[in-house]
Amino acid sequence: MQNSVLKQIYDCLKKDGFEVYFPSQHKGECNSPYIVVRLAGVYNPLTVSSERPLYDILVYVPENRYSILETMIYDAKQSLKKLYPMIEYNGIETTTYYDESVKANMVSFQYKGIRKKENM
Repeated sequence: MQNSVLKQIYDCLKKDGFEVYFPSQHKGECNSPYIVVRLAGVYNPLTVSSERPLYDILVYVPENRYSILETMIYDAKQSLKKLYPMIEYNGIETTTYYDESVKANMVSFQYKGIRKKENM
């Protein structure tokens, strides 16, 4: 059985040297930059046989290292280009958010995949 797309995203970022987690895995304050990858739902374009799963990439940097956020985002996007055409940048990116619970600045951006619709 092949790896899920989510796992392939995780592995790609990990291989390129990023500290990577799935949701709820990272514990405590952000002491070093890291990325969280998660499923963000599915949308159905106007086609009969396919759907578009969405994947969020959440980039966290420690509160006192804001200046590296832009570079980390760029580097993560460059890494994920290796997975094209399996996933494609969706053009959706959030503004910076300060997450008090982990003492980090965070930006998320989104990718879309494609898969065959399964009859329910």
